[in-house]
Amino acid sequence: MCYHFSIKPISIPKRNTRNDYKAWAIYVRTAFEAVIKQYCEKKDLAIKYRENPRDLKSEDFWVPIKMETDAAGVLILDLRIVDAIERARKFILNELSHASVANIYRKELEDAIDAVEELETALTS
Repeated sequence: MCYHFSIKPISIPKRNTRNDYKAWAIYVRTAFEAVIKQYCEKKDLAIKYRENPRDLKSEDFWVPIKMETDAAGVLILDLRIVDAIERARKFILNELSHASVANIYRKELEDAIDAVEELETALTS
């Protein structure tokens, strides 16, 4: 069972005139987390138990979603979306939203935004 969250839709800026990539990455991560948490709640997917809900990680929500199958046993998500999210998580959604110093490139951010938008579309259709 999922914990219940009250998350409003997050607006991801498509253009950032100041090139504040760190802030941009945080927007994308927030949107990703909102999408996966809302989907888990909507579908009542089982997620890893954590005694303290603040200890939940995006991985705890993402794994059940990417492994979800339909009645015929076919994965719900297109593998291209899963791969795009995995790339975004590796380069943008994890590393850059922490305090570490990292090189960040506009193209990687744009790819991460596209991946999260595709995920949201796939999960809400």
